[in-house]
Amino acid sequence: MFFKIVEARGLLSKDKKSRDAYCLIEYGNMDGKEKKKEGVDSFSTETINGTNDPIWNQHVTIPTNNLTDKVFLYVWDRRKDDFLGCVKLGMGDLIN
Repeated sequence: MFFKIVEARGLLSKDKKSRDAYCLIEYGNMDGKEKKKEGVDSFSTETINGTNDPIWNQHVTIPTNNLTDKVFLYVWDRRKDDFLGCVKLGMGDLIN
């Protein structure tokens, strides 16, 4: 499966300052409880500093081993180590 991580828009901060955002992608045999285990790999984009609208335009190829595998995309602020949001996708949903 080929993914392009394009951008995030309007990342909010309590103090109205910009973010140093990056996207972490975890994929593989995940049980939905967000705990890493055997059979889970990850990819991290570069950090885009000083913006609430980061543009990454990075590509990642994720092997599809099983239709029950999951892809979790998390957005974090590297400077403050703040969790900003996530999307969870099932391989079976993406292929069908």
